[in-house]
Amino acid sequence: MAKGQLGALYSKQGRLSKFRTQGERDDYLRSEIASVEAFKQNQTTALVSVRRDLTSTRTSLEDIERRIANAETQADGGRNEVKGLSVRIAALKNESAELTEQRKEFWREETKLTSQISHASEELRSAERNLTSMMDKV
Repeated sequence: MAKGQLGALYSKQGRLSKFRTQGERDDYLRSEIASVEAFKQNQTTALVSVRRDLTSTRTSLEDIERRIANAETQADGGRNEVKGLSVRIAALKNESAELTEQRKEFWREETKLTSQISHASEELRSAERNLTSMMDKV
C-alpha cells in the first residue's frame, strides 16, 4: 500500500513539474479535449462517407448481379437456340444424304434406260437393215 501511495505522489510530482499554474494545465486540457473532439468529428465524417460509399457499392453490386443474371439467361437462350439449330442441321444433312442417294438411283436408272434405248435403237437399225435387204431380194 505504501508503494502505491509513493507511486501516486511521484505521478503528482511529474504533473506539477509539467504545468506551472492551474491555468496552463486547464489550457492544455482544453486543447486536448478540442483535439479529441476534432478527431471524433473527422472520424464521424469519414464514417458517414464510408457508409455512403458502401450503399453506393451495394447498389452497383445489385445492378451487376442483375446484369449477370440477364446475360446468363440470354446465354441459356442462345445455347438452346444453338441446340435447336444443331438438330435441324443434322436433320437437313440426313435429308441431303437421302436426296443424294435418290439422285444416284435416278442416275443409275437413267443409265440403264439409256442403255436399253441404245440397245433398242441398235435392234431397230438391224431390223430395218434386214427388212431392207429382204425387200431388195423380193
